[in-house]
Amino acid sequence: MFFLFCVGIFSPVNGYSQLVNTRGGIPVLDLTKDYPQMKFVVDNYESKFVLLDTTKEVADDIDFKLVYASNNRIVGANRRRGDIFVFDGDGKIVSAFKFFGNGIGSTGLSVVFDEVNKEIFVANLLPLQNNFVVFSEEGKFLRRFSLPISWISDFYNFDEQTLLAYNQYDADAVRLFGNVDCINSPYLLISKNDGNIVSRLNLSLSERISDSSFGNNSRIKFGQEYVFVDRSSDTTFLLVNEKLTPLFVRTPSVLEQQEIIIKVRFKTDTHLYFDAVLIENCELADRRPIPYNPPTRNFVFDLNTGQLFSLLAERGLPSSVVDSPEKNLVRSFSTDNEQFVVEIINLE
Repeated sequence: MFFLFCVGIFSPVNGYSQLVNTRGGIPVLDLTKDYPQMKFVVDNYESKFVLLDTTKEVADDIDFKLVYASNNRIVGANRRRGDIFVFDGDGKIVSAFKFFGNGIGSTGLSVVFDEVNKEIFVANLLPLQNNFVVFSEEGKFLRRFSLPISWISDFYNFDEQTLLAYNQYDADAVRLFGNVDCINSPYLLISKNDGNIVSRLNLSLSERISDSSFGNNSRIKFGQEYVFVDRSSDTTFLLVNEKLTPLFVRTPSVLEQQEIIIKVRFKTDTHLYFDAVLIENCELADRRPIPYNPPTRNFVFDLNTGQLFSLLAERGLPSSVVDSPEKNLVRSFSTDNEQFVVEIINLE
C-alpha cells in the first residue's frame, strides 16, 4: 500500500502516537478538520474471479444479490422473487430453490448462510412478522421460529450456535404499529435452534436516534471480526468474539449533528476504511448548517497507531457488504456478454 504521508519517530501515549488527538485514551475523528492523505489501490491485492453458472435472467435482475462468499461456497438470493442459489467455489450450481411460494417478495426479508452447519436462515423482518425459516443447503425445510423482539433490522452468522441480531429504533414504526420494541442494548446473540436470546453485547446507548432508513447504521464483518457504528453513538467499535473495543470517537457528536453519519466500508488487519456521509432525507425538522464540505468524505483509520487520514482510491472504493468467513472483500459485476462474475479480494 502506498502512503502519501510519512510519519516520523514518535513516542507512544496510551498505545498511540503523540500526534494523535485522543479523548479518554481513544482517538478522536474531528469532522471539521482536514487530514493528511493516504492512497488505496485495490489492484495491490490478490483477486480471484468466479463466473457463476446461472442464467441471463437471474444475472440481470437487480434484486439478485450476493449474501455469502467463501473459498467453497457462494450464495445469492432474490428477495423479491423468493429465490436462493448456492454455488460451489468455482461457480458451479449446487442447489436452487424458492423460500416462499407466491413469488411476491419483500425487502423486509434477510438471508444468512451458515456454511459449517450447511443451513440457510431466511428472516421476515417486517413488523408484526418477525420470524425465521431455516432450510438445508439443498432447500429442505428444517424448522421455523419467532424472533424474541420486534423490529430487528440485521442478522449475521456469529458462530455455530448463535446469530448476531440488531434492534433498530424507528419512530415511524412506533407510530404505525404501536408496540415496537426499542432497547438500549440493541445487539443480541440469539439461538439458531429456537430464536431465544442467549446474551446481549455490552454496548448500552443512553439515547436512541430514530432511523427510518435501513442502512443508516453501519456494521461490517471481516472474517470473524465486526466493526460497529451505531446511528445513536459517537464511538466506532471493534467486536472480536464477544469483546467490544472502542476504536475512535467522532466530534461533533451525532446528537449535535444528526445529519452526518459514519459508514464503514471495509477493514484489513491494519486499517479501517470508512466514510462520513450526509443523510439526504434527514428526519430533522430544523436543518442546521453543515460545518464542512464536501458532504461525503472518505477516511482511513490506522489500527496500530490510531492516526486518521483522508482517503484517495483508485478503480473505485469497494464496500464489504457480503459475508465472507475468510478475510476477503467481495464484489460482483456483469460482463458485456451478460455473465455474472464474483470478485473475491484477499485483504490479508
